Amino acid sequence: KRHEEALANFDQVLAVRENDATTHANRGNTLQQLGRHAEALASYVRALAFAPNHVDALYGRGNALASLGRHEEALASYDRGLALAPRHVAMQNRRGNALATLKRFEEALAGYDRALTLDADNCEVLNNRSVALAELGRAEEALQSSERALAVRPDYADALYNRGNACLG
Repeated sequence: KRHEEALANFDQVLAVRENDATTHANRGNTLQQLGRHAEALASYVRALAFAPNHVDALYGRGNALASLGRHEEALASYDRGLALAPRHVAMQNRRGNALATLKRFEEALAGYDRALTLDADNCEVLNNRSVALAELGRAEEALQSSERALAVRPDYADALYNRGNACLG
């Protein structure tokens, strides 16, 4: 992928249309892909200054905050985004991840379960759900969740790993 070139193009757009929230959000996404999380966060903040309810910018800001280890703030960003777009599966999943990082596994599990009501075969959510279940000492359910993830994507290494851990659980 040509992230640096994309970034240069987004910067050119912003030189002409500084208040374009979507371009600021896309710039943030590109910076995230480059591992430049603090700069990405600044782009999402700028996007939200122009469009406070920009769901993609809220999601991206949450992701950037999580990448920077600021999980409580990430959670707040995801909550705000989900209030606007409750069917956003990826944001439900990332919200669960933030909760799990904060050791709030029951809440994380509830979030993963909400995401699965929207996309029952999402192997990432199923895998993350298995981790939360294992952390809660529910090894058999963790194993079942890993098995469901692997039924969708048999070569999913993280689910294979977590299935192995659940077998030891």
